[in-house]
Amino acid sequence: MRNAPDLLAAPGALADPLSERDRFLLLRRLFGRKWVVYAGLRRALATRRPVRVGRGLAASARAERATPAPVAGLVEREPVAIDRTARISVVLPTLGRYELLRPLLAQLGAQTVPALEILVVDQNDPEKRDLALYEDFAAIGVVPIFQEVRGQWISRNAAVQRAQGDWIAFIDDDSEIEPDFLEAHLEGLARYDAQLTTGASLAVVGAPIPENYGFFRVADQWDSGNGLCRRSLFGEVGLFDQRYDRQRRGDAEFGLRVQLSGRLVVHVPTATRVHLKAAEGGLRTFGQWDGFRSKQRLGPLPVPSMRYYSATYHSARQQREDLGLGLVHALVPYHLKRRATPLQWAGFVAKELLHLPSLVRRVRQSGVLAAEMVEAGPDIPSLQP
Repeated sequence: MRNAPDLLAAPGALADPLSERDRFLLLRRLFGRKWVVYAGLRRALATRRPVRVGRGLAASARAERATPAPVAGLVEREPVAIDRTARISVVLPTLGRYELLRPLLAQLGAQTVPALEILVVDQNDPEKRDLALYEDFAAIGVVPIFQEVRGQWISRNAAVQRAQGDWIAFIDDDSEIEPDFLEAHLEGLARYDAQLTTGASLAVVGAPIPENYGFFRVADQWDSGNGLCRRSLFGEVGLFDQRYDRQRRGDAEFGLRVQLSGRLVVHVPTATRVHLKAAEGGLRTFGQWDGFRSKQRLGPLPVPSMRYYSATYHSARQQREDLGLGLVHALVPYHLKRRATPLQWAGFVAKELLHLPSLVRRVRQSGVLAAEMVEAGPDIPSLQP
């Protein structure tokens, strides 16, 4: 959703508060059943009016059955003119994934809108660098940037600073793309007069692909492995926050910063990449799989940057809820989230109770490190001319 107050006839035209029915009808339209139930329990506790909340839930269910939600999906769209001479610099950090980088560079070289340059930020050890690779792809504009200090945001910032193009495209090294990848991003920006795009990343492992990946919409999170914007945007809102280096949510923070500045971030369903989620290299080098799952069983949980992000943008109550929901989702195995017997749930709870002291210690450790990050403040460089 996006706030558009100019759609109102006059300020305050809809001053009446939402009814309980409308609150839950909105949730039913946007989220799954479990989240509606969660929101109902949460609101009943917060308002201390469970009867009123229950009536609202029941009324919203009747309204949903009476008026089914419209089916969302791709529709026939009028062509939008794009600049096929656009000067695009592709930013591509890499670490420990040369075998995946080579086919990706070949795919970038076959784009319907060719890139001006492909800036590969190589963070591999000097003795492990594949210099022949850069010679093989020099003809399509591949430019290596060798970087001794490893980090996904310091590397992207370095590439943006050196970029010669008017547009900056971002992609991860464990990706596969179609020939119209860059063209689709340009088309999405032009169609909605947006300032930042994020494409559909289709994972080969993990959760099913969400239905809302199939249509244009305001993006709920920006993906640094699949996006495009004008280079000048970084001059307006700043570069990436390097405080997130080797951790998580740095791209979410940048996307949110852009949205909070009043600019539009749009999800482009036609700009797809297959995210291979390589088991080695990239952030896996530092033991990170995602924010609440780590290879380091004794390390902080969640990754401190997750709580740094939450502390930057959320209230104290929202921070507690964000932490609680994240821990529950991370701790419950996938096989229990589908179909599980009471005996399986009992075994899981008993096992987690044994690990509870360790969990508490890890959460506290994460909080201490996140507090240090908050005290240090953002590390957002400015774009140099």
